[in-house]
Amino acid sequence: IKPGIVKPGIKPKVARPSAPEPMPNPFRTGMRRSRAPEPATLVIFGVTGDLSRRKLLSAVFGLWQDGLLGSAFNIVGVGRQAMTEETDAVQPGSLEKFRELLYYEHGDFAGDEVYDRVGQQLDEAENAHGGRKNAVFYLSTPPSLFEPISAGLGRLGLQDETEGWRRIIIEKPFGTTLETARHLNDAIHS
Repeated sequence: IKPGIVKPGIKPKVARPSAPEPMPNPFRTGMRRSRAPEPATLVIFGVTGDLSRRKLLSAVFGLWQDGLLGSAFNIVGVGRQAMTEETDAVQPGSLEKFRELLYYEHGDFAGDEVYDRVGQQLDEAENAHGGRKNAVFYLSTPPSLFEPISAGLGRLGLQDETEGWRRIIIEKPFGTTLETARHLNDAIHS
Protein backbone atom coordinates (compact mmCIF):
# COMPACT_ATOMS: atom_id res chain seq x y z
CA ILE A 1 0.00 0.00 0.00
CA LYS A 2 1.34 3.35 -0.99
CA PRO A 3 1.02 6.29 1.36
CA GLY A 4 -2.28 8.10 0.89
CA ILE A 5 -3.96 5.22 -0.98
CA VAL A 6 -6.59 3.20 0.90
CA LYS A 7 -7.79 -0.18 -0.35
CA PRO A 8 -11.49 -1.00 0.08
CA GLY A 9 -12.28 -2.94 3.29
CA ILE A 10 -9.05 -2.01 5.01
CA LYS A 11 -9.15 0.64 7.66
CA PRO A 12 -6.28 3.03 7.59
CA LYS A 13 -4.03 3.06 10.61
CA VAL A 14 -4.43 6.24 12.56
CA ALA A 15 -1.59 7.36 14.76
CA ARG A 16 -2.96 7.65 18.25
CA PRO A 17 -1.25 9.71 20.85
CA SER A 18 0.35 7.54 23.48
CA ALA A 19 -0.76 7.82 27.08
CA PRO A 20 1.36 10.26 29.01
CA GLU A 21 4.02 8.71 31.19
CA PRO A 22 2.96 8.66 34.84
CA MET A 23 4.74 11.29 36.87
CA PRO A 24 7.33 9.85 39.22
CA ASN A 25 6.65 10.16 42.92
CA PRO A 26 9.17 12.71 44.20
CA PHE A 27 9.13 11.06 47.63
CA ARG A 28 10.38 7.78 46.15
CA THR A 29 13.36 9.36 44.37
CA GLY A 30 16.45 7.35 45.16
CA MET A 31 14.51 4.57 46.88
CA ARG A 32 14.34 0.98 45.74
CA ARG A 33 10.94 -0.67 45.86
CA SER A 34 12.34 -4.06 46.80
CA ARG A 35 14.16 -2.80 49.89
CA ALA A 36 13.16 -4.85 52.91
CA PRO A 37 12.02 -2.78 55.88
CA GLU A 38 14.44 -2.60 58.78
CA PRO A 39 13.48 -4.32 62.04
CA ALA A 40 11.42 -1.86 64.08
CA THR A 41 9.11 -1.57 67.03
CA LEU A 42 6.16 0.81 67.10
CA VAL A 43 5.53 1.90 70.69
CA ILE A 44 2.08 3.48 71.02
CA PHE A 45 1.45 5.46 74.19
CA GLY A 46 -2.32 5.72 74.68
CA VAL A 47 -3.04 2.54 72.71
CA THR A 48 -6.40 1.94 74.44
CA GLY A 49 -7.75 5.32 73.34
CA ASP A 50 -10.33 5.86 70.64
CA LEU A 51 -7.88 7.30 68.10
CA SER A 52 -5.55 4.32 68.37
CA ARG A 53 -8.31 1.75 68.17
CA ARG A 54 -10.22 3.29 65.28
CA LYS A 55 -7.48 4.84 63.17
CA LEU A 56 -3.90 4.03 64.08
CA LEU A 57 -4.07 0.27 64.58
CA SER A 58 -6.35 -0.10 61.56
CA ALA A 59 -3.78 1.71 59.41
CA VAL A 60 -0.90 -0.37 60.80
CA PHE A 61 -2.94 -3.54 60.19
CA GLY A 62 -3.44 -2.50 56.56
CA LEU A 63 0.28 -1.89 56.10
CA TRP A 64 1.01 -5.27 57.67
CA GLN A 65 -1.50 -7.01 55.38
CA ASP A 66 0.15 -5.41 52.35
CA GLY A 67 3.55 -6.74 53.49
CA LEU A 68 5.03 -3.27 53.96
CA LEU A 69 6.18 -3.69 57.56
CA GLY A 70 8.47 -6.67 57.18
CA SER A 71 8.79 -9.75 59.30
CA ALA A 72 10.83 -8.09 62.06
CA PHE A 73 8.12 -5.64 63.16
CA ASN A 74 6.18 -5.58 66.38
CA ILE A 75 4.01 -3.21 68.39
CA VAL A 76 4.21 -2.35 72.07
CA GLY A 77 1.03 -0.72 73.27
CA VAL A 78 1.36 1.36 76.44
CA GLY A 79 -1.57 2.51 78.53
CA ARG A 80 -2.26 3.75 82.02
CA GLN A 81 -4.58 0.86 82.93
CA ALA A 82 -4.37 -2.90 82.80
CA MET A 83 -5.69 -4.41 79.57
CA THR A 84 -9.21 -5.82 79.75
CA GLU A 85 -11.50 -7.16 77.04
CA GLU A 86 -13.19 -3.75 76.92
CA THR A 87 -9.88 -1.90 76.39
CA ASP A 88 -8.31 -4.50 74.09
CA ALA A 89 -6.95 -2.39 71.23
CA VAL A 90 -7.38 -5.16 68.66
CA GLN A 91 -10.92 -6.45 68.62
CA PRO A 92 -11.77 -10.15 68.19
CA GLY A 93 -12.00 -11.23 64.58
CA SER A 94 -8.64 -9.75 63.63
CA LEU A 95 -6.04 -12.06 62.26
CA GLU A 96 -4.38 -13.97 65.05
CA LYS A 97 -1.03 -13.63 63.28
CA PHE A 98 -1.25 -9.84 63.61
CA ARG A 99 -2.15 -10.17 67.30
CA GLU A 100 1.13 -12.05 67.81
CA LEU A 101 2.98 -8.80 66.99
CA LEU A 102 1.30 -6.95 69.85
CA TYR A 103 2.56 -6.51 73.39
CA TYR A 104 0.97 -4.42 76.11
CA GLU A 105 2.45 -2.58 79.06
CA HIS A 106 0.68 -0.34 81.53
CA GLY A 107 1.66 2.02 84.27
CA ASP A 108 2.02 5.57 85.44
CA PHE A 109 3.60 7.74 82.73
CA ALA A 110 5.25 9.90 85.42
CA GLY A 111 7.18 6.96 86.92
CA ASP A 112 10.10 4.99 85.51
CA GLU A 113 8.65 1.47 85.78
CA VAL A 114 6.60 1.59 82.57
CA TYR A 115 9.58 2.91 80.58
CA ASP A 116 11.78 0.19 82.04
CA ARG A 117 9.31 -2.44 80.77
CA VAL A 118 9.15 -0.75 77.34
CA GLY A 119 12.97 -0.92 77.24
CA GLN A 120 12.78 -4.63 78.06
CA GLN A 121 10.31 -5.10 75.16
CA LEU A 122 12.76 -3.35 72.83
CA ASP A 123 15.54 -5.65 74.06
CA GLU A 124 13.34 -8.71 73.45
CA ALA A 125 12.47 -7.47 69.95
CA GLU A 126 16.16 -7.03 69.18
CA ASN A 127 16.94 -10.55 70.38
CA ALA A 128 13.97 -12.11 68.58
CA HIS A 129 14.65 -10.42 65.26
CA GLY A 130 18.42 -10.22 65.42
CA GLY A 131 18.26 -6.58 64.49
CA ARG A 132 18.83 -3.16 65.89
CA LYS A 133 16.56 -1.51 68.44
CA ASN A 134 14.83 0.80 65.97
CA ALA A 135 11.75 2.37 67.50
CA VAL A 136 9.00 4.83 66.77
CA PHE A 137 7.31 6.27 69.87
CA TYR A 138 3.82 7.40 68.90
CA LEU A 139 2.17 9.64 71.50
CA SER A 140 -1.57 9.20 71.06
CA THR A 141 -2.23 10.81 74.43
CA PRO A 142 -3.58 14.10 75.77
CA PRO A 143 -1.12 16.97 75.19
CA SER A 144 -0.53 17.23 78.94
CA LEU A 145 1.32 13.87 78.79
CA PHE A 146 3.73 14.74 75.96
CA GLU A 147 6.33 16.25 78.25
CA PRO A 148 6.22 13.54 81.00
CA ILE A 149 6.44 10.75 78.40
CA SER A 150 9.32 12.41 76.58
CA ALA A 151 11.10 12.97 79.90
CA GLY A 152 10.53 9.32 80.90
CA LEU A 153 11.94 8.07 77.60
CA GLY A 154 14.96 10.31 78.11
CA ARG A 155 15.57 9.31 81.75
CA LEU A 156 15.85 5.65 80.82
CA GLY A 157 17.88 6.26 77.64
CA LEU A 158 15.15 5.09 75.29
CA GLN A 159 15.76 8.07 72.98
CA ASP A 160 19.43 7.13 72.61
CA GLU A 161 20.22 6.28 68.98
CA THR A 162 23.49 4.40 69.49
CA GLU A 163 21.75 1.03 69.10
CA GLY A 164 19.29 2.03 66.37
CA TRP A 165 17.23 4.98 65.19
CA ARG A 166 14.49 6.48 67.36
CA ARG A 167 11.61 8.77 66.41
CA ILE A 168 8.85 10.42 68.42
CA ILE A 169 5.54 11.20 66.73
CA ILE A 170 3.15 13.55 68.48
CA GLU A 171 -0.40 13.12 67.26
CA LYS A 172 -2.22 16.10 68.68
CA PRO A 173 -1.66 19.85 68.41
CA PHE A 174 1.88 20.74 69.34
CA GLY A 175 1.25 23.38 71.99
CA THR A 176 -1.56 25.91 72.17
CA THR A 177 0.54 29.00 71.46
CA LEU A 178 3.95 29.66 69.96
CA GLU A 179 5.38 29.92 73.48
CA THR A 180 3.97 26.56 74.62
CA ALA A 181 5.06 24.93 71.35
CA ARG A 182 8.62 26.18 71.89
CA HIS A 183 8.57 24.97 75.51
CA LEU A 184 7.40 21.51 74.40
CA ASN A 185 10.01 21.41 71.65
CA ASP A 186 12.77 22.30 74.15
CA ALA A 187 11.48 19.67 76.62
CA ILE A 188 11.44 16.94 73.96
CA HIS A 189 14.95 17.74 72.77
CA SER A 190 16.47 17.90 76.27
